[in-house]
Amino acid sequence: MTVAGGTQFTPVYDTNGNNTSVLAPGFEQVWQKYTPMSPLPTPAPAPTKGTSGGGISVVFPAPSWQAAIVPYGLIAPLTMRGVPDIAIAASASSPGYWIATTNDGLITNCIDGEITCFLGDGGTSASSPIWAGISRLIAESLNVTRLGNINPQLYQLAVRDSSGLVDVSQLGDNCTLGTCSAYPGYQVGPGYDLGTGLGSPNIEKLIAAFQPTVTPTATATPTATATSTTTATPTATATPTATATPTATASQSMTPVGPTPTPVPGAQVSASNVVANGVVGQTVGGGTLSVSNTSNSTETINTVTVTLSNPGLFSNLAMSGAVNGAAAQTSVTGTLASSTVFTFNPPLNVAAGAVAQFRLNATLSPNAARAGTPVRYAGLLPRSGSRHALPIGAPLGLLGIAFVAMPAGRPRRALVIAGVIALLASGQIGCNSSSSGIAMLNSSRQQVPTGGVAMTSEQGAVVVQGLPATMSTIRLVS
Repeated sequence: MTVAGGTQFTPVYDTNGNNTSVLAPGFEQVWQKYTPMSPLPTPAPAPTKGTSGGGISVVFPAPSWQAAIVPYGLIAPLTMRGVPDIAIAASASSPGYWIATTNDGLITNCIDGEITCFLGDGGTSASSPIWAGISRLIAESLNVTRLGNINPQLYQLAVRDSSGLVDVSQLGDNCTLGTCSAYPGYQVGPGYDLGTGLGSPNIEKLIAAFQPTVTPTATATPTATATSTTTATPTATATPTATATPTATASQSMTPVGPTPTPVPGAQVSASNVVANGVVGQTVGGGTLSVSNTSNSTETINTVTVTLSNPGLFSNLAMSGAVNGAAAQTSVTGTLASSTVFTFNPPLNVAAGAVAQFRLNATLSPNAARAGTPVRYAGLLPRSGSRHALPIGAPLGLLGIAFVAMPAGRPRRALVIAGVIALLASGQIGCNSSSSGIAMLNSSRQQVPTGGVAMTSEQGAVVVQGLPATMSTIRLVS
């Protein structure tokens, strides 16, 4: 089955009260969002049931379409079934749904004793039937009565920009409000996660993405003509010629002229995209990369190239690779630079349908605090009476609004406000990790670029889909 999780969002209205919200990455967040701990635990502690739902089955193994997926916040691909697959708005208040009911237990607050009452409500009990309705629209567009298992197609569509599945990328957890400190839940963030799955549907685009690709066919009707020629010696020579006239029927379409393309072996990648904090000299996990052989023949992986936004952050980088959980093989690390190549000798052999997983470990350099970029600190301001923190961008944004709204001739007041904001910001410098923020000295982002996985087969170079892929963001903290 396709499992639906829950999201929430704040609609955007114009001055006339019209909803002008635009569904895009970053607009929605996991239902009952909880700001995760900092640094994020990896892997996250096993949660109790979350508000959105979601997690890893202890009964059902991971299906083929999830074989190479590393959920956000975890470091290894799924070996057991992960849920949900998608997510839809579920909050009863952000923005919520109007539910018509005649339930005697719910209509006590109906005005004027109406028999039918409209109540604000929500839940994944709303998300699921909404998804059922979407599936009916897909079936209707395909002119079929049964769709069957559409999960393989959903996971294939999710790697395309036009898929109609919008990533729920705001960080959060699928915890239940009120228990988040004890059971923080699985992490939610960019890519597939165990709170919102592949993302939220843009219904019109999703229906269009499910339209089948027509396989052109043609029929040929040969027509033979015979020509006889008589000579002085009565010898008849028949020269038959045949012409083929393609005829298309109503249920067929013509095959485009041209050679039949040779099938190209392929592979699909996914990356962990973790956030890791460390101190000078510490070795931290630099993320994982999974490469799934989607062809019908054995493929080999020779090198993996990783781009580093700040190579000076590290004194050492090491990558290991293993196929289907076998013994790991350590690569030969090239020169640490903005583009670092990890070579496997001998190459890793990846059988048809197998998954190769690569793990990156990074040792933070003693000179990392001076490695090419200015010292930066987490922009957090303590919220009075709370263990949470506020982004420093909020008061700075208010300062910008104040400048715009301030009448001319009041520069002194502007300077006073700016001074207060500067004092608040400078108060963060030198702080150790605490509820008021983390002193972040430097960071680097590790990404496998397009062409970063060199794979070959008997047919030659292998096309690898899913790149570029981000493995991690590593931060030096104090």
